[in-house]
Amino acid sequence: MKIIFTKTSKEEHVFSCIRKDGSSTWKHVDAFFILHDLGHYAVETILQLKNAFLGMVAAGTNINDFDLPKEQRDFVLTNETIFAEHLVNLVVIDYTQGKMDNLPEIFAAVYDDKNESGLLHYVTEEKLEKIRMTYSELMAQWKLIPVSASLNLLFEE
Repeated sequence: MKIIFTKTSKEEHVFSCIRKDGSSTWKHVDAFFILHDLGHYAVETILQLKNAFLGMVAAGTNINDFDLPKEQRDFVLTNETIFAEHLVNLVVIDYTQGKMDNLPEIFAAVYDDKNESGLLHYVTEEKLEKIRMTYSELMAQWKLIPVSASLNLLFEE
C-alpha cells in the first residue's frame, strides 16, 4: 500500500492511502495526526504488524471510519490495532517530551493484554530503538517537506 502524507498548509495536511487493488482512502489531518500516523508507520513496519491500523486500511477499512463511535463501525478493532495504538501513543510522547528510559515497563503497565494475544514480547529494547530511529528519521523528513509536497511511504502487507 502506498501511504502519502501531503502538506497542504502549515496547519492542515492530507493523509491518503492507495491500496494494491487501486482503491484509496484519505483524510484531512492536523499536525498531531501526522505525528501519530507516522508513529503507526514506524511501529507497524518495525514490529511487522500486518493486522493493526495500517493493515486494516490496506485490507479495505476507510481511514475516516476509525473516527466513528464504536457502535457505528462496521468492523472490530484487532488485538494488533489496540496494541499498536497504545505503543504509538507512548512513542509520540517519547519523541516529543524526551526519551523514556523505562518505556518497555511503562508500555507493559499501560497495555492490558486482556485477550492474552502474546504481543508484549514484540516490545524489546532493540526493537524500541529501531522504532525510535525510524520515527525520528520520518519526522526529520516530514519537517523538510515544503507546502504542497508529499512524503511517500510503502507499507508491505
